[in-house]
Amino acid sequence: MVDTNDEWIVQRTGIRERRIAGEGESTATLATAAARKALDAAGLKPADLDLIIVATITPEMVFPSTACFVAAALGLNSTPAFDMSAACSGFIYALNTGANFIKAGQYKTVMVIGAETLSAHHRLHRPAQAASSSATAPAPRSSNVPTTRGRVSSTPASTPTAMVPKP
Repeated sequence: MVDTNDEWIVQRTGIRERRIAGEGESTATLATAAARKALDAAGLKPADLDLIIVATITPEMVFPSTACFVAAALGLNSTPAFDMSAACSGFIYALNTGANFIKAGQYKTVMVIGAETLSAHHRLHRPAQAASSSATAPAPRSSNVPTTRGRVSSTPASTPTAMVPKP
């Protein structure tokens, strides 16, 4: 276990506060709430979704995927849905995957959700524990309107030593 304190975490992650999942909250319930907010913000209905991707390392269970729980909660019974697990970079990978499905022309509207309930899996009695519970969900969709907004472009990279203290 890495010996940490709040200053150490803020310097490396920018995290200043943590959220704790409440009684009855799970990765799927947080993800579903985020999905509903994203749909409302985008003026979409659940039926407009062609695919749901949930990035999480704290899935509801091994299978079915948390994305399937979200699809069911949204009333969708035939929309493809899957999880991606890549820890801190998972949401970026999921967003790129969703964007590539759109670029390939396979889907028009992809719900990408990043959701975690790390607080349920870590010992939170340590004051500097970086574990948290939260969810976010943009809804990328294709468009024929030329724009510089809404484009997904990134170069994912992995830096496994980013959270390890220097000697």
